[in-house]
Parts: sequence; C-alpha cells; structure tokens
Amino acid sequence: MDGATKPVLDAWFDAYCMVIQEYKIMQENTYNMDESGFSIGTMESTRIILDSTFRTKHQAHPGRQECVSMLECICADGTILPPLGIFKGKNGWTSNLHGLEWLKRVFEPATRAKANGQQRLLICDSHDSHISGSFIAHCLQIRITLLMLPPHTSHLLQPLDVAIFGPLKKRLTAARSHLNQAQLVRIQKIEWMEAYIQARSEACTQQNIESAWRGAGLFPFNPQRALRTIVLDTTPELERPRTPTEFDIFDQVFVNSSPPDATSLRSANELLNSAINSDAIPTTPVRRYIVKLTAGAEQLQARSIVHQHDANNLRSIINKHTNRTKGKRVVLKGQFHVSTQELCDAVAAAQKDGKTRARKKRKKKGKGISYETESEGDIEEGTQDEFESDTEDCIIVDVE
Repeated sequence: MDGATKPVLDAWFDAYCMVIQEYKIMQENTYNMDESGFSIGTMESTRIILDSTFRTKHQAHPGRQECVSMLECICADGTILPPLGIFKGKNGWTSNLHGLEWLKRVFEPATRAKANGQQRLLICDSHDSHISGSFIAHCLQIRITLLMLPPHTSHLLQPLDVAIFGPLKKRLTAARSHLNQAQLVRIQKIEWMEAYIQARSEACTQQNIESAWRGAGLFPFNPQRALRTIVLDTTPELERPRTPTEFDIFDQVFVNSSPPDATSLRSANELLNSAINSDAIPTTPVRRYIVKLTAGAEQLQARSIVHQHDANNLRSIINKHTNRTKGKRVVLKGQFHVSTQELCDAVAAAQKDGKTRARKKRKKKGKGISYETESEGDIEEGTQDEFESDTEDCIIVDVE
C-alpha cells in the first residue's frame, strides 16, 4: 500500500499516455496479463446461518490442499484470451519459463491476426516471470511493448485486479459450494476445473472486462477513477466503556455458540422465568430474549432442513463419482506445456491401446492367460503416489 501515492500514480498515467501516443497503440491491441493463485479445496467464504451480531468469518478447507495458478489476459476491447492453468507446481505460481511459454504459445498466436503488424501493449506487474531477459527480448522481437505497474498498486491500476479476479473468485466459491458443503476429504482436479470454467464464463463477460479497464482509469482515460480510491488514514473511534448487568447473558446465549451452550441457556432461562414470575413489567432485555427464543425454534427447523439438503447433496456427489465414465490415466513424462488437443490425442491413443489389449485378453481366455487393463477407477488410489512422482515439475494445460 505504500506505493499507492498520488505522485506514483501520476507518473504511471503519464508513462501510459506517452507509450500510447508514441507507438499509436489502438484499444484492441492493449492487454493486461496477470496470474491468480488458487488452492483446490479452499473457498473464499461460506454462507452459514448465524446471528447478525456474530462477526466471526468461516472458511471450509477439505483435507487435501494443492496450489494452482490460472493465468488470464484481457483486452481493452472487452475480449479475453484463452487461460493458462498450471498444476502441481511447488507453490502454484508462474516461473520465468512458464511466463515465456505463455507469451510464445498463447499470447502471440492469439493476438497476431488482430494486431495485423501493429504494435501491441502488454500491461503486467513486476513479477519475476514478467521481467526476465528472455521474456523482454521476445517481446521486442514481435513488436510487443511492456508496461510494468508500480509496486503495490495493482489493486488500483491493474484491470484484472480491479474488476475480474474478485468476481471470478466469488463465482468459483458459488460453483464449488455443493462440494464444500458435502465436506469431502478430497476434491478432484476435474471437479475444480469444471467449477472454474463455469465461474469464468459468468465473471469474465464483456461488460465486466470493460468495467475493469474503466475502473483502472485507462479506457476511457480518466486517472481520477484510480486517484480518488486512494485510502486516507483515519483515526478509529474509541468504544465507550459500558457497565455490565445481569441481563447481559441474554445477549450471549445466541451469539457465543451455535447451538447455544446448555449451561448458559439454562442460566438465561432461569433468569427469564424469575422475571416473568415477578409482578414487574418485563424489561427490554427480557422482551428481546423472548423474541430470540421464539426465533430459536424456527432456526432449529431451518437447521434440520439444511442438514437434509446436505445429506441429499452428498448422496448426489457420491453417485456422480460412482457413475463417472471410466477413462485412461495418461502420464506425460518430460512434458512441460501441453495443449488441449495434445492431451486429447494422448488419451485417444491410450484408449485405443486398451481396446487392443482387451481383444488379446478375450483370445487367450481359454488358455489361462489374462491381460489386465487399468482404468482410472482401478488405479485411483493405488497409483496416486507413483503418478505424482513420475510427473516432473508440473503439467500445464493450455485451454484452446
């Protein structure tokens, strides 16, 4: 946050204008690229039924955690390039080699025809994978101008951070909610990717992309959109001290625990009965507690409905796992970057090989010789460790 000062932002917008004017860069040739890290099994937030005064935030974390990086690139004309997913890396983030491979195999081919020989502008942060010598050299060779964001300013100046990654993660949370509600020990990669594809189609719309560039003050050019969002330091108000009373327990019963702690609930009910049996008019804390008790009965009914929904959801997921079409597991040894088509070809070859071995098995059936083929279901658990050790560094799938 220290870098988000007015002089720094003014210098950034001046540099941006100079590049646009010097190279005559068009709107349709202006891009912003960045990666965002995800953890398979981690939700941004969950929705639970709680009292409105209960401030604690909850997150669901299934047992197996694995980092994934999704690299996205949006254009100022409202379009978006194919994503790049990086799995099984040590920390899930892009390395220098990954960034260069993305530039060569995703960005340059996808933007070449639109540019038609004109200069392209690529805006990105100062991550190591974006400022390596090989990355910059390749940009110079193919008429791509790099413009680096100042440190600690991407939340204000980078379109992807302004209005894309936030909605995308919210949509991803919603798309995976049924999996997290089921409290699965392990979320499969295919389940995570299906949720990401759904979330991406909902969040990365033309309207949102144009809003991102507009919010960053770039298209249309309006630096005040970013400058006015600089957070000013404020002095927090001091909370006034309050004298505790015997009725404070009424406010604690339905806040400190869910369901209420039995001892606290009993003490509060005894105090309530004592107040009702007296001839005095019920005080405000007593009346509020009566309202909470009536609401508590409705909450118990709602909780029962939620539990039934969770049970049905879990049965649905288990049935889906059971009925999932069995496929071949393909170990891509020595592969660094794999496109969707290359992956499909490898799977098709594995299926063809499996059918050939199955025919041999039928021919030799009467001779006591058997040939076994391994499906994904047969080796799901037994060869997981071997599969992970055979895969070097990571598998990158370029979604075309």
